[in-house]
Amino acid sequence: MGEWRLEDIIYIGARRLIDTNKKIHFVSSEEYFMNDIPLEGKTIIFGSSPYLYFKKNKNSSIKINSLDIKKKLSMLTYNKIIFLSSASVYGFTENDNMFLEMDKLIGTSAYAKEKIILESLIIEQSKKINAVFIIIRIAGLFQLKTNSNRTDNFLDKIFFNIKNNTNEKLNLYHSGNQIRNFCSIFFLKTVIDKLMRYQNSSARYNVANTDPIKIIDLIQAVNRYQENPLLINLQDSEEVRIHNALNCSALFNKYPDLCDFQINQNELAKMIAGAKIT
Repeated sequence: MGEWRLEDIIYIGARRLIDTNKKIHFVSSEEYFMNDIPLEGKTIIFGSSPYLYFKKNKNSSIKINSLDIKKKLSMLTYNKIIFLSSASVYGFTENDNMFLEMDKLIGTSAYAKEKIILESLIIEQSKKINAVFIIIRIAGLFQLKTNSNRTDNFLDKIFFNIKNNTNEKLNLYHSGNQIRNFCSIFFLKTVIDKLMRYQNSSARYNVANTDPIKIIDLIQAVNRYQENPLLINLQDSEEVRIHNALNCSALFNKYPDLCDFQINQNELAKMIAGAKIT
């Protein structure tokens, strides 16, 4: 594929997932989904979601079901594509076994179904043009930035409540017994950079940098660092398929230096509580 050059990168999606000091050509979700744009680059990072875009922009004149996403993908030319998929593609399990990349994709949410379809279409397009495809299935993202008011993911919602001393109760579904792992945005950026530079064969990787954690245990760990414990509302459920945790051995075995970014439950609790912001 020749020497990797920063100016050969095209990113489609939200800027917060890419290091902005790099020389990257950005294409916003709106620009991509509202127009038929032929794009050509050595590496394309596809980080956008039609489902989330149209959910956010409900007044858009174009409906998600009318999008010819296959046509749009056929207008991409590249040597390598990195697709930001999601842990949601695996669905849920009733035991604490972590999902592997080879497991069946049985996610049932609209977001999961979209990611499953996009994975398939991107692989199809990549094989058609003899390009490398890299699918990364990302656990729940978090940022924990003191100057941010993001509450669109579970960990940042907790962080926001602590930072602003709110008395809002957190709803814990399934009584908080779900097992999850999470991925910091900093770690995701590091993984993407690593794959851009060194991954020259097609692959699928699970991406998370926290231990698998039971949600109620994490809340209790956070409360150990709080004068005023987080208020929670436990919501019972008879559902048994509630766990979604990723086995990331393939990624860490391929790139052992990424192990330095792993976070255990106690470290994560400190970060959320504000005792240690990194």
